[in-house]
Amino acid sequence: AHRFLATEVNLFCSPQMSEKILLRLLKHPEVIKEIKFDTENKKGSEHYLYQRNKPADYFILILQGKVEVEAGKENMKFETGPFSFYGVMALSPSPVADFRSPSHASGLNRSVSLN
Repeated sequence: AHRFLATEVNLFCSPQMSEKILLRLLKHPEVIKEIKFDTENKKGSEHYLYQRNKPADYFILILQGKVEVEAGKENMKFETGPFSFYGVMALSPSPVADFRSPSHASGLNRSVSLN
């Protein structure tokens, strides 16, 4: 997981994150979790990594096994396996609201007189 994240996922690469910090993060007990599929309870909530229209603030990297993804308005389904990942946007800082003045947005220079 370490080598893959450090080379393939930009937000885990240097300079965003040092290798030392990434290794420390991966050792945290809440970071790596094993989920076993219960064939007796196929629709159990513990099987869903994300739910449609429910905001999430976490990143997932599949290390082994496979997941079924259902996405889009068309409910397209596909399977992915090891080293597929989801939730990169949760790692990025929230976009800052754009508080530009109307004159800035329209291209007017504030130092230009409107006379």
